[in-house]
Amino acid sequence: MNTSPVRVAALMSSTQLGPCGRAMAAWLADRAGGRGDIALDLIDLAEARLPDARPAETGERPAAVADLAPWLASADAFVLILAECNRGLPASLKNTLDWYRREWAAKPVAFVSHDATTGGLLAVEQLRLVLAGLEALTLRDGVSLHTPGPDFASASATADAMLDRLVCWGRALRLARTAATTSER
Repeated sequence: MNTSPVRVAALMSSTQLGPCGRAMAAWLADRAGGRGDIALDLIDLAEARLPDARPAETGERPAAVADLAPWLASADAFVLILAECNRGLPASLKNTLDWYRREWAAKPVAFVSHDATTGGLLAVEQLRLVLAGLEALTLRDGVSLHTPGPDFASASATADAMLDRLVCWGRALRLARTAATTSER
């Protein structure tokens, strides 16, 4: 069994998160950084600058889309860091999901969400439907924050359990993707 670290792409939907989102991302990076089984890439979707509209089907991806693709393709797993927006998922995150397809397939996805009222769970439930269409596996348990504080102490055990499951599924699905690729040759 391949026990190399699971490469996790943590996508921060900072266009809606603001300072709270940066704090959530830093906290998650700190939790993952203390582990030897995760290699975390933190990706701020505001910096990715993906176009909102699709060009005519020419087969060429815009530069920003092509630049992000290798990061997503090389990930074994994902964590989506988001704030609920108008009782739904943030537009920047949905746009990112729409630009890519095979980069999400057969990979686990965990959630760290925030909203003062729902903890971001309405957005997470919408994302589960979209990710199912992309053949990604969403983890049942994630981190849901109503009022995140500077130390996030109350959510640390939940985050660690979520990361444990993400590593487990990340390794299993990496093995399955490798076997599928080998059998296609």
